[in-house]
Amino acid sequence: MNDPDPLTTGQVADILGLQLWRVQHLFQRRLIPEPKRFGRYRVFSRADLPAIEAAARKAGYTLKPELAVAG
Repeated sequence: MNDPDPLTTGQVADILGLQLWRVQHLFQRRLIPEPKRFGRYRVFSRADLPAIEAAARKAGYTLKPELAVAG
């Protein structure tokens, strides 16, 4: 991955205020593309956060307002 600071699924969940399984469910339901893998970890770029947030909202997941990344 070219991102100098990739995020794991757990880190994305923490940033967005979601439970880990909810982020995993987004790519299992194909609401976001399957993330790249680095070893045994799925990794995301920080640039992916707005799309992940939008998919989470579309799926009906509630995010903490103070943690939201998209305007």
